[in-house]
Amino acid sequence: MMGAAACGKPVIAGRSGGTVYALEDGCNGVSVDPESVEELKRAIRQLRNPDRRAAMGIFANRFDWAKSAEILRAYI
Repeated sequence: MMGAAACGKPVIAGRSGGTVYALEDGCNGVSVDPESVEELKRAIRQLRNPDRRAAMGIFANRFDWAKSAEILRAYI
């Protein structure tokens, strides 16, 4: 997910684990129930729209490797 954000690409992620902290639903990607095929279909349809992808990509591009490394250093 971090790699997609670093490249300005929105993602589809299941609402579980750490993704709930990394994904701003509707801003840098789409959050789905990992058990719901219908939610996944809706998310794919949303990201098929080039304008929607571009808008989310702007937010996804806010990713900062240096800031992420700083946060990770606290845990290592």
